[in-house]
Amino acid sequence: MNKTIKNEGVWMNEYETLKDVYRNIKEFLKLYNTKRLHSSIGYKPPIEFEKEQILNTRIIA
Repeated sequence: MNKTIKNEGVWMNEYETLKDVYRNIKEFLKLYNTKRLHSSIGYKPPIEFEKEQILNTRIIA
């Protein structure tokens, strides 16, 4: 994940301040977890996968 943040998030832009870097990383992580599909979890965004896992755990319990 760190490699992805660097390659797709941080190094793709130029910044004037550290605050700009922080803001960009924060936005990238939001998109990464809510929109970006991940092959290792069935081509779903992590937030969707996590919700399914919680629901399945409650059904089993």
